[in-house]
Amino acid sequence: MSASAPPTVDLVVEVVAERLGVTRRDIMGRDRSALTARARHVAMWLTRRVTGMSTPAIGRAFGGRDHATVLGALARINALLIDDAYAAVEINQIEAEVLATAGVYERLGVRAAPDVDPVAVARRIMGDSRAATQTSVTEIEALAAYVLTHAYPEQQNEEVA
Repeated sequence: MSASAPPTVDLVVEVVAERLGVTRRDIMGRDRSALTARARHVAMWLTRRVTGMSTPAIGRAFGGRDHATVLGALARINALLIDDAYAAVEINQIEAEVLATAGVYERLGVRAAPDVDPVAVARRIMGDSRAATQTSVTEIEALAAYVLTHAYPEQQNEEVA
């Protein structure tokens, strides 16, 4: 991936939410449960790492939080990386997935839909076939991008290369 197109906050949040078992809404919301707070902290830490955004900008991107909140999240994850080898491996894997997904999006010319959870779209459609007729173009694009990057990664590499 080129340096001119870093991953987006939305992509980081999407991948973290999926990998840590929470929703995008949880990460961006005000829930302070341990699981949600940890996922939010990981997302903030990864956002800083892969985008280079300032802490005030990250705070704004995560629902208008203060930069001190972001600094606290960064410190917690830095400490976790030192103290918990399993967590360090998991966070490194999430980072690799974010970077790989961003690279695939860039090569395909696909932009991530910022406010769409493609898994939720799929569940909604699968739960009620009438929902398919009420699916927006943005939701369809997000679902297609997700399928291209997650469902067939081995074929994706062949087609992109």
